[in-house]
Amino acid sequence: MTIDHKNPPLWSTQQQQALAALKLTLWRSKGNDEQPAVAAESTAKTVNCYKAGPWLFVSAKPLAVDLPVWLRDLTRACSGSAERPAEVSPSAVAEWQQELVLQLAESLPSAADKKALWRHIAHREQ
Repeated sequence: MTIDHKNPPLWSTQQQQALAALKLTLWRSKGNDEQPAVAAESTAKTVNCYKAGPWLFVSAKPLAVDLPVWLRDLTRACSGSAERPAEVSPSAVAEWQQELVLQLAESLPSAADKKALWRHIAHREQ
């Protein structure tokens, strides 16, 4: 989706992302010559953010209802609690201390990735 500066969009970026997630049509102001664009074609990448203690988990996909064992262990290590991480707004990423942001892989991480992740967490707790 391109931005027409002569005719600004009717929706904020966050609203456009919500429309894209719902696969709804994104309408432009009447002065725009273009046909309505489908918001789902927007190139904005949607992320899901979850708070676990002082840590922020960022994932391209929502977390499964039943967390994998390694992710439950990670949550317990980060938050000190066995509770599921709490979902927070994606805008939290910009405001969060970047050393405490963990990018979760879309697929099961390798053993080397898990070791690196644990080392990162252990280093931050010292």
